[in-house]
Amino acid sequence: MSNFQRQGALSNSHVGREFESVVLQELRRIGIDVEAQYKVPCGLSEKKDHKFDFGSNDILIECKSHRWTKTGRMPTAKIRDWEVTMYHFHISPPGYRKIFIVEYSYNKDRNETLLQFFQRTRKYLIPSNVEMWELHPEKGFIKRC
Repeated sequence: MSNFQRQGALSNSHVGREFESVVLQELRRIGIDVEAQYKVPCGLSEKKDHKFDFGSNDILIECKSHRWTKTGRMPTAKIRDWEVTMYHFHISPPGYRKIFIVEYSYNKDRNETLLQFFQRTRKYLIPSNVEMWELHPEKGFIKRC
């Protein structure tokens, strides 16, 4: 059985919560005020509440703390999770500013970040109104729209 736990982390859930905490601090630093676990009705014909990581009456934000694998390969299951996130943005109510924030993860062999890879290979799944941001440990937010 393979262990897909991030090395040195208590659990992948802890990694995600820690990343969300850093994202929230950075959002507040740049003047974006949101609350955690923000619910909005999402759906095609029928609606059901969906919790975004952060939101307010005019913004929805989803965060992912995913990286290239240790061997430099694409994390397939994580990318599938990103695809589902794009679908949730697609079926969320219009009128919201929508931001997808991911952890900066650069692959020198591919000469691109995981987000750049996703944008290049899954462009057809990304709604045109979703802003794509990376959170770099030293540089803060990098917009990759």
